Amino acid sequence: MGITETILHEVEKKGIEKGIEKGIEKGIEKGREEGLEKGVKIGEKKGYSNAISLVVIRGHQNGMEISELAELTGLSEQEVSEILQNENGSDQ
Repeated sequence: MGITETILHEVEKKGIEKGIEKGIEKGIEKGREEGLEKGVKIGEKKGYSNAISLVVIRGHQNGMEISELAELTGLSEQEVSEILQNENGSDQ
């Protein structure tokens, strides 16, 4: 390998290393942002669980479908079903 090839190889190697470092930094930053957003959403759901539960229960009593309640509240259909199951179980 000649001098030119050796220099090109070293420059390419350093460029790849620098690209990997920048990619990792951006990935970490994006991961933090997404984690924060998810944490805020979970906190909101937990903080307003009584209000959300009330909306789900009253909506269901007034004929709303589980899919409509999920869309309205931002919960999954599974979470809506669990609220309704918990409400029905506590009445007995």
